[in-house]
Amino acid sequence: MPEPERLNGIIIEGIDVKEVLKAINERIEYMYDREHTIGHSYFMPLIKEPTKEKLDDIFRVNIIPLLAEYFYGDWADIIEVLNDNGFVTEKRLTYTPKTDRGNKNYQINKDFIVKSYQKIYEPK
Repeated sequence: MPEPERLNGIIIEGIDVKEVLKAINERIEYMYDREHTIGHSYFMPLIKEPTKEKLDDIFRVNIIPLLAEYFYGDWADIIEVLNDNGFVTEKRLTYTPKTDRGNKNYQINKDFIVKSYQKIYEPK
């Protein structure tokens, strides 16, 4: 089970990593179940390398793909877990007409800004 307190004191450019994990897991537990919460171990590399670039890698390579697996690619739920922080946005299609079919394509943005991380743990 996650132990966010193991991330105490890891603050990267004003981003409280412990609070990020706590907020994500609270939403996962509410929307899905406790068994699918994200463990603190994903963030442990930040102890030796506390950089925003490393945090970006952790989200891009581990956290967002894991959320996609948990929520079966339901990007609306993934966006909700991340508190609509801008990491994932609707992808604009070039060759497909806009229709009301309800199908949407999403993409993980290339750049994650500090405020986006902080928004994860802002109250709704």
